[in-house]
Amino acid sequence: MPRTIVDSSALVEFFNRGDSPLAGCVSALIEDDDAVLTRLIRCEVLAGFRADRVFRRAENSLAAFEVLDDGRPDVCDRAIAIFRTCRKQGITVRSIVDCLVAATALANDLPVIHRDRDFDAIAGVFPLRVLSVIEEAESRTTD
Repeated sequence: MPRTIVDSSALVEFFNRGDSPLAGCVSALIEDDDAVLTRLIRCEVLAGFRADRVFRRAENSLAAFEVLDDGRPDVCDRAIAIFRTCRKQGITVRSIVDCLVAATALANDLPVIHRDRDFDAIAGVFPLRVLSVIEEAESRTTD
């Protein structure tokens, strides 16, 4: 698998459900040194841990990942364009962070592995490559 941005939704599943197909894909990316984060993904993941011991373990794990700059002006401008273009087409992207991740992926020509319907919606409008491991039944219940 090529270098891939691992979204927070995929990392949460990796940390919480190590036996799922998505967690397996994330594990393979990590083993091959192909897992990439953005600064905001790192923040989202680490902010979610309650226990200090688990937080430190996750922080140590994420320290090995390449972290891309998602705060560059061109990336921010592209994120705004993604959000606005989707909205004009009747698609509500629920998080500007997802738009920043998508813009970072597009700027670096990298796919995003995720468990978040926003990326699939964005990929329907922009040439974002996504690796989604969401079962059909789950995607129907979240729509």
